[in-house]
Amino acid sequence: MTDNKNNITKTLVWFVRADGEDMPTEANARLPRTGAQAYYLSTKNYKTIWWKSTYLHGEKRYYKKAFCKLSVNNNETLILLHSPVVYKKNISIRRIIYYWYLSKQFSKYAKKEEIPDIIISSYPSILLAFQAIKYAKKNDVPIILDLRDYWPDIFIRAFKNKGLSFAEILLYPLKRITSKMLSDADGLIGVNDDIVKWGVEKSKVYKIQNNFQTIFLGCPDPSLVISEKTREWLKETNINEEDWNICFIGSLRKTGLDLETCIKAIHSLHKKYSKIKLIVGGDGDDLKRLKNLANNSPEIVFAGWLDNNQINAVLHKSKIGMYCIQNTEDFINAFSNKAIQYLASGLPVITSLKGFSKDLLEKTGSGYYYKEGDQNELESIIEKMYLNHELYTEMSKKARALYEQQFALDIVNNQFEEFMLLTRKRYEEKNTK
Repeated sequence: MTDNKNNITKTLVWFVRADGEDMPTEANARLPRTGAQAYYLSTKNYKTIWWKSTYLHGEKRYYKKAFCKLSVNNNETLILLHSPVVYKKNISIRRIIYYWYLSKQFSKYAKKEEIPDIIISSYPSILLAFQAIKYAKKNDVPIILDLRDYWPDIFIRAFKNKGLSFAEILLYPLKRITSKMLSDADGLIGVNDDIVKWGVEKSKVYKIQNNFQTIFLGCPDPSLVISEKTREWLKETNINEEDWNICFIGSLRKTGLDLETCIKAIHSLHKKYSKIKLIVGGDGDDLKRLKNLANNSPEIVFAGWLDNNQINAVLHKSKIGMYCIQNTEDFINAFSNKAIQYLASGLPVITSLKGFSKDLLEKTGSGYYYKEGDQNELESIIEKMYLNHELYTEMSKKARALYEQQFALDIVNNQFEEFMLLTRKRYEEKNTK
């Protein structure tokens, strides 16, 4: 597109991702992927449009109650798609209807915008990504799919041993659509090797896809400045540096976590080492049960949902980051932005996942793996780190080094920009033959 004021041609990039990140117009917004990429490109004189939702997935509330456009800065624009139907449960019929409304709005309003030079669409949602692919093919625009989850296979796995054949029949059309979409994409990226491999294998139903790359989630360098307001909050929440804090930050959902093992381990360790505490940052449908399990013990602090400043403060006051996730097929190779935030703050990570995170942490010496549900093994690991200051200090240095080498935001954004430009170049070369 051409900037009429300066008569300079700028590359116009569309990002299509409805959920999963804060509004960049909000203070202390958390932007682990799309928001970070859109902002990064806008500072390098690209024009970016981010197609997002008026509904905030994490907080389950509307940001706006109607379709609108917002300016983030001179080069970045938000277009907020609106659905009159929203959801409270992440896996529900209402969420499917919600995405149907968003996809219809995208199809309607995309026609009114200037045609972009390239599109980056998150996958899922299937419906929104499908409309982005459809638009790209119609308007001769290269498109990259950013793979974030194994839809619709994740639903088939949920029905394992519970009418699996019926689930496969029911979801077969979605599987066909998914394969066609992955085949039609001009490039595939994903947050880990396993999901990229999955996407490439799915795309081979129609053709061999040869333009793909793993690009990890990135994380900005955490601020070491703690505001007076946050200091007061730390005092009220009884979080301080005198204790040997272990933290878990994430959604407290009824399925998928191994946090119960962690709570039991801290209970046991606290009897011998009174300084060891667990800080739980987050909210969710399992909060009440976990609090009952903790039984108001002072060594287990439930800090509630945390904003960016509070997260940084908790990390600053902690020694270890817990990545206690159950080894389901869709999470076994996960390494989320929370795990990366631990590393950025120099916290060794203890993981229960026996896939990517186990291999990475053991290879780099920046953390430990414990067997999911094994309280004794987890206690042993924590005790060893608590008692051996030299070991802990060395692991902390290695955790920070791993962040700087692989997950620093500038590194990840540079990889993304290079892949985007390469995809566009290949597309243009292919279409001029």
